[in-house]
Amino acid sequence: MHPLQHFVVTGIAALAFYVIGVANLNSASLMIAGGVLIDIDHIVEFFRPGFWDLVKPSTFFNPSRFKRNAALEHPYYLLIFHTFEFITLLFVASMLFTGYSFLAWIAFGMSIHVFTDIIYGKFVARKGFPHQAVTKRFFLTLHLINKSLRTDSFINWKSLDRKGIEERRGK
Repeated sequence: MHPLQHFVVTGIAALAFYVIGVANLNSASLMIAGGVLIDIDHIVEFFRPGFWDLVKPSTFFNPSRFKRNAALEHPYYLLIFHTFEFITLLFVASMLFTGYSFLAWIAFGMSIHVFTDIIYGKFVARKGFPHQAVTKRFFLTLHLINKSLRTDSFINWKSLDRKGIEERRGK
């Protein structure tokens, strides 16, 4: 999704929490910040071909051109702030440490961001986003198990049919 779309979605959620009295202005602002600034982990994509064309003002502020250029084939890298483990760590830290309750609002904004990425990928962008793609992209544990920061280097889950598993076991 485009960062401006994330700003709008997270902003609407923060406004709703503010209006019903769950969040004050500071908490709502932190929620928006978490929902937008989570994308800072896309810095690894600076090194992919065509990235600098993506951030030109003529492309960045034109959502259709941005989506078209962003959809070009490129490797997917681990986006650490987008992982469920990182967001959970923020929630836990906000509960364990006195004075760090603000982390919960940041984590909540990040959760909204990741949730909208999943919904967008599955239904809007029609990328399919099967169960395996969600687990590959949003769980740090799988990256650690595979010892790779690239999600496209993971096992091809579709090829692991019953016959393929049995052949690998030598049966």
